[in-house]
Amino acid sequence: MCTTKINGRIAHIGFSMLLFRRYDGMNSNGLCITTSGGGAYSASVLNKKGIGNTLAVRALLENCKNVKEALEELKKMPVLPSQNYIICDKSGHIALVEGIDCMFDIKELTLKSQEQYLCATNHPTLPKKTQYNKYVNKWLISNSTTRYNLIKNTIQQNKPNIAPINIKSLLSTELPNGLCAYYHSGRFGTVWSMLFDLTQEKIDICFGPPSHNNWHNFSFNEPNTTKKYSAIFIDKGLG
Repeated sequence: MCTTKINGRIAHIGFSMLLFRRYDGMNSNGLCITTSGGGAYSASVLNKKGIGNTLAVRALLENCKNVKEALEELKKMPVLPSQNYIICDKSGHIALVEGIDCMFDIKELTLKSQEQYLCATNHPTLPKKTQYNKYVNKWLISNSTTRYNLIKNTIQQNKPNIAPINIKSLLSTELPNGLCAYYHSGRFGTVWSMLFDLTQEKIDICFGPPSHNNWHNFSFNEPNTTKKYSAIFIDKGLG
């Protein structure tokens, strides 16, 4: 997890990939981007050249102040992987973006929209991308659909006042009743969890599964130091 402050760029906090790229994060203007794999990994693509989603996420966090700017820039990027993004800012503007083969389908909401939430797991849900569900592994789409419905049901049951404790409870409860998973040797398990407060520009982060580890609070006021956190992992395999 890195706090990145570069002269001439917007500061941001998020998890890195190969140090320089970013899986997710929030910047000091209150723009937040989270991602999840889009699932259609076996789909053939027409575009043979492009960039990874983690490079795109870092570029957006460092250069965009809000959702409008982030969407304008993302549409210009040749991002190849099958990937889902949730992009939101402190004004209440939020967008679900599903991308594959340098093409995007986008759904946007504001505080004036009838719908007041968006969610994503590991399969396409928007009209232009659901055709790619046939390329999603049968186990993955079943698992992803279960988690997607869990998120929707939790929000529906607790709206309009969804508290952090509701989200943390969902993240800490083991599948199939929650989102916490321990199948690390099968390449499917909870590595970290994050809860963003865009108004306060703070992030609660749990390293490892929240069922077995504590939450830590981070902000842009943290000192420029390196700190190590230990985490408990258990493994149930996939058998």
